[in-house]
Amino acid sequence: MRHFRIGLVTLIASTAILVPAGLANATPQNGLVNVNVTDNLNGNQTTVLYQVTPQVAANLCGIQLAALNAALLQGQAVACTALNTATQTGTITYL
Repeated sequence: MRHFRIGLVTLIASTAILVPAGLANATPQNGLVNVNVTDNLNGNQTTVLYQVTPQVAANLCGIQLAALNAALLQGQAVACTALNTATQTGTITYL
């Protein structure tokens, strides 16, 4: 029982330390986004991720969340280079 209490206290303490750090770096999020792939040869577009948070899209595409949000708030589509190949182009867009 003693080991359980020590483990529980450690878990709570580590969570208390991590939560404020995450909130300090948070960028205001405004809605959900889609991650799309467009075929460069025929122009067909497929939605890879539908209605995800900008945080998920930023992580998938390897871009900074603040830069993603700034571009989306200006109505711009954002390149998702992690999905780019010779025959397809990835983008992130608001719904």
